[in-house]
Amino acid sequence: MTTIVARNKGKETTKTVRKKTPTFVLTLPLHVEHFQAKQLDVRFEIARKIYNACIKELYRRYHLLCQSTEYQRIMKQIRATYRKEEKGRYLNQKNRTNQAVSLEHVRRPLWKEKQALHEKYGLNEYSLHAFVQPMAAHFKRHMDTYAQMALCSRVKYCRLKRIVIRRAVRYIV
Repeated sequence: MTTIVARNKGKETTKTVRKKTPTFVLTLPLHVEHFQAKQLDVRFEIARKIYNACIKELYRRYHLLCQSTEYQRIMKQIRATYRKEEKGRYLNQKNRTNQAVSLEHVRRPLWKEKQALHEKYGLNEYSLHAFVQPMAAHFKRHMDTYAQMALCSRVKYCRLKRIVIRRAVRYIV
């Protein structure tokens, strides 16, 4: 482990970085019969379609959430608490005092309200399972329930977090 000290605009930050070790990937060809390859192609195509349908539905629900006035009010309040904290830290640094400014006690109920809104608008894993069930019934012969649930979980945890953090670029396979 290596410690890096960086100075940015008078602030000093310390990061602990792992040393990178060489990694290797071994790719082996899968030898299958023609009918097995065809069956795998069908399953992968079904999984891709279900995954993309989940992503589109997730985007639709998230945009509905962002348009709601309740969500906008909560997000504005959360941003205001962070700004107040930063302003307090700046004033403490300017006055050379060491008082900790934390508005976590104000922010907690706001995060709980935000979480409740996420559930209300169907941005949780269970609502995605309910969305996938009719499609899953249609493709039941090719894809089992566990694989469909795993797809939903992957969409929820991987894509939604990127969308909410606003680092996601709209990407559909």
